[in-house]
Amino acid sequence: MTPRIPLATALDSKRLLGAAFEPFPAQRTILMGIEAATRSTLVLGRRSGKTRGVCAPYLVYRATCCPHLSEYVQRGEVVYHCAVAPKEAQARLLLDECRRLIEASPVFSVMVERSTDTSIRLSNGHEIVVLTASGRTGRGWGVASCVMDEAAWYFDTAGSSSAREVFRALSPSTVQFSSARRIIACSTPNGRGDWFHQRFTEALARADSDPSVYVAWLKSIEVNPTLDAATLANERADLGDELYSSEYEVQWLASGSALLSEADIYSCATAPPELAPDEIEDAVVAADFGWRRDPSVAVVIGRHKLTGMLTVARIDSWSPPPDLTEGTWAHQLQVFEEVAALAKVYSAEVWADSYESETVRSQLAQRGAYVHVISQSERKTDDHFELARRIRSGQISYPHHDDLINDLRRLKISYGGKRPTITNPRAAGRHGDIGAALAVSMSAFSDGAEGPIAISVSHPSFGTRSTMPGDGTQHAAAAASMYDGRYSSPGEPAWLSSGFGGGYGYNDW
Repeated sequence: MTPRIPLATALDSKRLLGAAFEPFPAQRTILMGIEAATRSTLVLGRRSGKTRGVCAPYLVYRATCCPHLSEYVQRGEVVYHCAVAPKEAQARLLLDECRRLIEASPVFSVMVERSTDTSIRLSNGHEIVVLTASGRTGRGWGVASCVMDEAAWYFDTAGSSSAREVFRALSPSTVQFSSARRIIACSTPNGRGDWFHQRFTEALARADSDPSVYVAWLKSIEVNPTLDAATLANERADLGDELYSSEYEVQWLASGSALLSEADIYSCATAPPELAPDEIEDAVVAADFGWRRDPSVAVVIGRHKLTGMLTVARIDSWSPPPDLTEGTWAHQLQVFEEVAALAKVYSAEVWADSYESETVRSQLAQRGAYVHVISQSERKTDDHFELARRIRSGQISYPHHDDLINDLRRLKISYGGKRPTITNPRAAGRHGDIGAALAVSMSAFSDGAEGPIAISVSHPSFGTRSTMPGDGTQHAAAAASMYDGRYSSPGEPAWLSSGFGGGYGYNDW
């Protein structure tokens, strides 16, 4: 059997992997652990270098430095080294890193016969192929190396986890390589109970007694020592302790945990019970309408003229009518009338979810109020995470309103899907209506990289107005004596008062 080049030699040689790759100590340890085992499970934090520091280098090593693998296939049969990623963009990123390592090596670069967007064919009969997660992945191939990159985040078009199906498709393709095969599942956690969590649990129980099983379970900073402590602290502030512990400290979280801590919620309950229209600017009226079981609510929110801080100025609520057979439409008309009047008093536009959107839009338009309809199926999670971010970082204040406080307490995180989602359990005849309206208002405010944007809006009731940029620094002295000294940071953008700008959204969990 043709001898292979030891992994340590390939890493150290400036003519092989060492030509363009210098692993961190922990990455080197992980690579050596993978090489010694048949099945590896790697639970690694965000920005630890899973793709560039582990998966890509190991695939290149197996494809270039392990000629003995050709002994396991028929003459002329291709030896495949496959990497599976959740999305096409991630798959191409991994292949691009493989291509970079190969091109940098004077030995590997002359081995390339064909290079495409999805594969690199080498002259030794080996091929590196990247695929997106599918139960049809790699069937019928002779796969010597299989990397399931970000395996906890494989989902089919229906939103169901596809990791088990991918594994079932690829694992049989590796059997002919016997103990020379390598199957590597690598990811950040995505909550308890999914395939990746089950695989990790089983591997952890066997790793000490079974040399064919290797497990690495490391925080981001333990793998990548170049991560900046201040940046990580900012990430913790933005994500919250729980999500941060999953993303960067690789903790397995259970669904149903609170989105916000009690301390976070109460730290922002500092605004007066009600602010007059001349005390705030860039106001919006965020509404959540409910006609039969839930109350309708309207939350007026804008920037305080003294501090520049995003502040809840007023909360109104209308209980459902006692007579649901005859009084519902009359009740709706009353609510529309009062919401429109509220919008006119505060020179605000109305932001609402898509519940009965055509009725809401037409009825409020008849009363001179312009309505932005937000699709909660698309925006709910982003808006709630943006609200949570502002609360944790002290960028919003609201009155100590019992219903609002309780609504914020009830918000829960659910894991195990394409991304964490927000649930809002019903309790005490309510469905988090005020909290939901406050979250909807987040779509009206944006933190743009280019700074504040001035937009003129023509409104049927109060004419044309503009939201003008301002750095907020002139309000620092006033802020020091109000709301416990908290005020918006210099350069925080003004409210985007039309549909031209979208709300903040968290991406790529």
